[in-house]
Amino acid sequence: CNVRDIQFKSQGTKSDGLGTNGLLFEKSNQSSVGLTNCQNLTFDGFSGYGMRITEAINFYLNRAYIKNCTTGVTINRVGTGGADFSTTVDFENIYVTDCDTGIYGEYVYRSRFNIIAERCDYGMDMSVGDFTLFRCYFEKNNILGARIKNAGVQDLWSYTNNPTTDAVDISFDAGVIAAANRGYLLANGDDWTVKRLGVLSG
Repeated sequence: CNVRDIQFKSQGTKSDGLGTNGLLFEKSNQSSVGLTNCQNLTFDGFSGYGMRITEAINFYLNRAYIKNCTTGVTINRVGTGGADFSTTVDFENIYVTDCDTGIYGEYVYRSRFNIIAERCDYGMDMSVGDFTLFRCYFEKNNILGARIKNAGVQDLWSYTNNPTTDAVDISFDAGVIAAANRGYLLANGDDWTVKRLGVLSG
């Protein structure tokens, strides 16, 4: 499945409460959405999600511009059963701005994110899974640049988010191994640098 060079524009606005949504990729009764390649997509003005990906396998999104949505991209699952019923994505060159939540995900496994999130309430909100943030930038977000649980981090940069809150909040369950390598948080209350930081709990 290939989707390229399309602009999705809502007839409403992010705050009109009409519940309009953009593009949905969802597992069918027969098989998961597999080997999907999306490039050069724009989503604007949806009071629901700009794009939702549910139980997709090998979903690749490259060069997307997502703005003025309640949730820019939602990634989740319908069934149960851990990684076998999860969603696997590779996001590259994604720019999200002026959303309540830029990227929201749960039960996301074996996935990688390369995004820029600006002027959202939450640039990224991800939990339950096994994924990596790779060259992600969070700037001028209203509440939190990123709220992440159980993730690998490489080259994460965060600038001038809400100075009264944490720029990036990363937490780990017992028994989870995660690592951070090369990152910088600037003007987020306390500036600090992450270099070759490994976390092992359990």
